[in-house]
Amino acid sequence: MEKNRRESLREIRNRVDGLWWESPIEELNLFQLQHLKKALEILKQKVEKEAQMVNNNAFPFQTLGSAWTPPNCAS
Repeated sequence: MEKNRRESLREIRNRVDGLWWESPIEELNLFQLQHLKKALEILKQKVEKEAQMVNNNAFPFQTLGSAWTPPNCAS
């Protein structure tokens, strides 16, 4: 397993463009796929956090149980 990782890292470093993640999925090895998966999971968490912050800042005075409801959110 460790030998495969070393070889994968060597392949990554030897790529001319250095952008292995732009290769077709079918050409990525297991180590690269695992690395890509982890990077996408981290990106998803950051996007969710940013979306939550934007959503919270859209109506900063609205709290749970608030009497004020934006017109487009009225039931």
